[in-house]
Amino acid sequence: MVFVARGIALVYGQRRFWPFVWRPMLASGAVFLGIFAIGYWLAVPFMASQLERLGLSERITGGTALLAYGLLWWFLSGIVFVSMAGLLSSVLWDRLSYEVELASDPSPPKEETNWSEWLIDALPRAGFAALIFCGSIGCFWLLPVSVALASWLCLYDYTASPYLRRGIPFHKQFGLAVRCKGWPTFALTCGLLTLLPLVNVLLLPGLVAGGTLMVAEHKRR
Repeated sequence: MVFVARGIALVYGQRRFWPFVWRPMLASGAVFLGIFAIGYWLAVPFMASQLERLGLSERITGGTALLAYGLLWWFLSGIVFVSMAGLLSSVLWDRLSYEVELASDPSPPKEETNWSEWLIDALPRAGFAALIFCGSIGCFWLLPVSVALASWLCLYDYTASPYLRRGIPFHKQFGLAVRCKGWPTFALTCGLLTLLPLVNVLLLPGLVAGGTLMVAEHKRR
């Protein structure tokens, strides 16, 4: 909780961080809307056809399918957004993470990440996110399970940038993040916030900053 509050206060309280926020936010928003549109294009007609097979009138299947997709997206949008943030962290959020750490460390580590290293990190991270996503679909009506899954994913995604800048990809980060002091409350707070549509989008930069502060403080110790 402390690192989340510090990260949000730092990013939104100091103007010098704002130039490193709006571009990644726009890019993330565009990708997020693209995923939503693709899901709509694929899911709504399929659900409508299944409802017709059950004997429902064609006049109501479209609206029912749209409502069902909206409810499903309401519950899963946080997981989708966090997964996307983690996969794109080294591309979109690394500069913000670096500047946040630079505020307390005059020479933070900054190892360059090339495309092959990004793929080595992104592929297992995508597999992990897919497992969490499938688990969320299966348990979306069980709020404690959804929060636990979102929290687990948040821990690794919001600490991705500071670890990648230290040359630590996902498969090595997996066991290191849980050694940081305060990681349980950080993960739980992020998981709860992630399940709140729009809030998860607006607070994303602050959560990235919070994860960076937590890793940096652990490394200094």
